[in-house]
Amino acid sequence: MVRNGNFEQDDDNNGIPDFWQTKGSREIVQELEIGMGQNGGHCAQLTAIKFINGRSDSHFMICQSNISPLTKNKLYKLSFFAKQSGIIAGIISIAIRNTSHNTKDSLNTMFRLPVENDKWQMYSFMFEPKYDCSSKAVLQYWFRQPGILYIDDVVLEEVPSNSRIPNDIVSCEKCKNLILNSGFECGVERWGSTTLTSLGSYGGLDALIGKLDHKNVYHGSNSMKIELSQNSIPIYSFDHPKTFQIKMKNILLGNMGWIQVEKGKPYTLSAYLKADKAGLKVYMGIQNFHSNEVTVETRSVSSDWKRYSMTVIPEVEYCFILVGPDLELINRENGKLWLDNIQFEKGETASAYQPSRMIETGICSDKPGNIFTHDEPVIIDTYIQNTTSENRTIDLKVALYDFWDKKVDEFLIKKKLGPNISTNDKIEIGALQPGFYSIKTNLNGYQNAKKSRLAVLPLCSSIDTIFGINHAYGMNNILGLCKIGGIGWCRTWALKWQDIEPVKNQKDFSVSDKEVNRILSEKMSILGLIPLPSNQWSSEAPRNMNITTTNNAFNRIRMSYAPENKSEFVNYLKDIAKHYSGKIEYWQIFNEPLGYALPRKYGYNTSDYSTWVKIASDTIKEVNPKNKILVGFRGLGYQPIINDFKNIFDDGILDYCDIITVHCYPGITPPEKFEESIKKISSLMKVHGTNKPIWITEHGYYSDDDFALLPPDFNGNAHASPLENEKIQAAYAVRFAVIQRANGVQKIFYHSGKTSRLNTENIEGMFFEYGGEPRKIYSSIAGLTSLVPSDAEFIKEIVANDGVKLYLFGYSNKLILVLWNISNKKKFTLEIKKGNIQSFDIVAKPIVGKMIEITEYPVYIVSNDISADELERQIKIQELL
Repeated sequence: MVRNGNFEQDDDNNGIPDFWQTKGSREIVQELEIGMGQNGGHCAQLTAIKFINGRSDSHFMICQSNISPLTKNKLYKLSFFAKQSGIIAGIISIAIRNTSHNTKDSLNTMFRLPVENDKWQMYSFMFEPKYDCSSKAVLQYWFRQPGILYIDDVVLEEVPSNSRIPNDIVSCEKCKNLILNSGFECGVERWGSTTLTSLGSYGGLDALIGKLDHKNVYHGSNSMKIELSQNSIPIYSFDHPKTFQIKMKNILLGNMGWIQVEKGKPYTLSAYLKADKAGLKVYMGIQNFHSNEVTVETRSVSSDWKRYSMTVIPEVEYCFILVGPDLELINRENGKLWLDNIQFEKGETASAYQPSRMIETGICSDKPGNIFTHDEPVIIDTYIQNTTSENRTIDLKVALYDFWDKKVDEFLIKKKLGPNISTNDKIEIGALQPGFYSIKTNLNGYQNAKKSRLAVLPLCSSIDTIFGINHAYGMNNILGLCKIGGIGWCRTWALKWQDIEPVKNQKDFSVSDKEVNRILSEKMSILGLIPLPSNQWSSEAPRNMNITTTNNAFNRIRMSYAPENKSEFVNYLKDIAKHYSGKIEYWQIFNEPLGYALPRKYGYNTSDYSTWVKIASDTIKEVNPKNKILVGFRGLGYQPIINDFKNIFDDGILDYCDIITVHCYPGITPPEKFEESIKKISSLMKVHGTNKPIWITEHGYYSDDDFALLPPDFNGNAHASPLENEKIQAAYAVRFAVIQRANGVQKIFYHSGKTSRLNTENIEGMFFEYGGEPRKIYSSIAGLTSLVPSDAEFIKEIVANDGVKLYLFGYSNKLILVLWNISNKKKFTLEIKKGNIQSFDIVAKPIVGKMIEITEYPVYIVSNDISADELERQIKIQELL
């Protein structure tokens, strides 16, 4: 599929491997030639000589055009060997693009080459195109620093669909019943919820909707009760592409983890069910891996306990089961369903119920997401069930691990259980230091592969925070977890002209009101975004413009054009500013202008953007002079954004705005690389006699220690290229925030509020796994919010040693020094000599001792009632030789 991937062919003897070429702006200097390959043969050697950061195509690139076509929904793997010399950051971008029409890239990600050695490394990326990629597809490798890139043995191939497997596979070898905790005697362990209601691709139901019932049971001590009523039916809300609120009237219980099955063989799902009123319709079935397609049948459930079953033939090797009520099928607003003794077994009929394992265990807490605040004791419920007819001796070890994946405590539960007995014990861990934790269990010497995540949050001393989320999470339970973790703002897209006035002179705020009010109900602040300058009927786009999106109600391309009539635009802005007066004070004018809104490719320029910003600013401030206007661009770190800011500043835009905004998606690029760019923006403002605050309204570093898919998915989302692990993600997030705050940035909004679905985690949701369980970045941001609150002011950067970054902040009578090591080779220590000085790690956990190793993970040094000069005298940084 790639020609001359081993770079041995050079038929014209010009020293350049056949079918490969360079691309980039004319200002840069680069040279492609044949080099020494990793096995003694040839390789591609791209020498990057001179870099000019002036345009979007300012890069060094080796590419091959017209690779073999790719078919959507097929699975492909790209593999190659690479090494580098002199590329300081070692960051290489890679993409497969369809140049014949504008669709999402089949592959778009980054990889990191070691900078400390020049040894060959093998890389592979598995991906599934979302669109057909024609014969005009191009494979690209590019970077933006001088140095030499070596590439060898490039192979692009289609691979079998089973080359990718789930990360969380239920281990039930030799079990008749493939469902763990099928009778709920181990609490809610291994259970979650999903819905058949279509929620688009912007998240999903991310919590268990159901509670244990100890009274109404078929067998044993517990059943699961799903209760839906007019006031309790879950609602999923989101603001993109259209703002919507959807009642999920079908709630299906599903097992957590994927069950391995034999494709094409019959399996039978059975469950004991009971409804509050006879005739309740219930779905039973499975969800298939990879395609996520469901196979379900309905059953009419009586008001007495009865066993129901259905037989299904899985289409793929993995699935999970689904059972739950649907009120829409019976046109009811309320209903209750009890479930017990669920079984999924191989065969065409249901056999007598039998638990999966002889001994089953479970752990949980009563805190959403297992997230505790600093003043709460940590209490964990443990469940043990002996499902056999014999006495059993149980040794259950519950181990607690910290942010660094080091075991910090272990609890042993030793019991003798009689036949068919289950127990529930509480482990009172007590007060834990702030931070991220995970819990792993070991039963009689066998380690449970599934871990539980947990966080203990430090005290957040300020009401306001510097952190927000772009697109509010669709479920309010997650918004609540944001707020207590130091993420106090939402950038809402619910104010789109098309949403509010789809028909001329017929404004309707009902949908937008629900979105705005639910955010405010969680005590979060709102940044109101006007994403696009037009709606369908107001756009100056050509009347015969082809609809370019499958969602005709949201043809973003038409709405990206300027409006035909200025007065209609003014009326829209005036109406929304009045309507949300007292609720929204901050207004961002257009999302990513000259790209998303007012696109350059349709003829717009910075002057057009300035014109419409001035109109918007005058209108919104006329309604309330206290309103704040935000303007800016995407692409922090690239020269074009600097050129665009210069142009609008020269146009006088600084007289019409209060805050400058930028977007920054670093991928895997270290945060220090973006300091120069933010300084340039501030310098441009100073030329005009001002230095307005800056908000970063879209940003994110991404990772997951528990990817849903193995190998992970790299489908065209360059902005979400994952870092090596969650520890690095947390470190980069804190370092980026500290650097930006030191350079005038007041707020940072993370992208995005996209929730996970049952057995389908996504890294774009940033802070949380399914059920609101935290990622490590959540604890690190909470730590930063606690130790360097929003009212802390930047004092200075301290230059102490080449390889160590130190930033000093202060508020009240406190000084906070944040420092870390950016050297790949040097090692440093910090010694606290004396005085009232404390030290904390990246998650605000106190560090014991006066000698601290300085690593890539930030450390906080906090002092009270001393001067900055005195603080500097009381610490000593030393390089270890």
